[in-house]
Amino acid sequence: MHLIWPWQDRNRRFSALKASALALMLVPAIRLIYQLDTGEFGFYPLSLGGLVYWSGVWSTAILLFALAVTPAQTIFRWPALIDVRRMIGVTALVYTIAHIIVYFALRLWNFAFIANEMMTRLTLIVATLSTIGLIALGSTSLDAAIRRMGARNWQWLHNTVYVVTVLAILHALLSRGSFPERGWGLRPGRTVRPPQTPCSGDRP
Repeated sequence: MHLIWPWQDRNRRFSALKASALALMLVPAIRLIYQLDTGEFGFYPLSLGGLVYWSGVWSTAILLFALAVTPAQTIFRWPALIDVRRMIGVTALVYTIAHIIVYFALRLWNFAFIANEMMTRLTLIVATLSTIGLIALGSTSLDAAIRRMGARNWQWLHNTVYVVTVLAILHALLSRGSFPERGWGLRPGRTVRPPQTPCSGDRP
């Protein structure tokens, strides 16, 4: 099997469309790194709250971009657009994984606390379901998966992208204001209080 780079078409030729799409997909990451470096989110570890929130927002936005490819292809009568849909969808998964890693860091890798949040907070229950679905879609995005699963089963699985997207949007809406840490760096006098494992009967 020969590797096809993100900027190449199926014939392994340079594709200006795919290269441009790849560059656009990198813009949010560059923006987040810039915000982190300039202290726009505050300073470490305060900055993790803002990074968690906005990496999640961007991963949801990129997932919506992936869904928009098919109608855009029809509206603009531009069949070549379909070549970038898979790239955009996989990019949404990459941003989601980065979002999760930063969230774990924000919670100081306290897996007992994280597990409690994932089971008791609606926004994280929704996020977990959405992430599992997105991982399933990303791991079966290659042509080999279509041959292995069969076209009908593969199409059925990938139609769940609409459910995954609704869950991602719901998570983003429910998460607004749920990470007060994301504003700490902008408020003088605030102190860092690392999350504690909740005691029995306490709400996270």
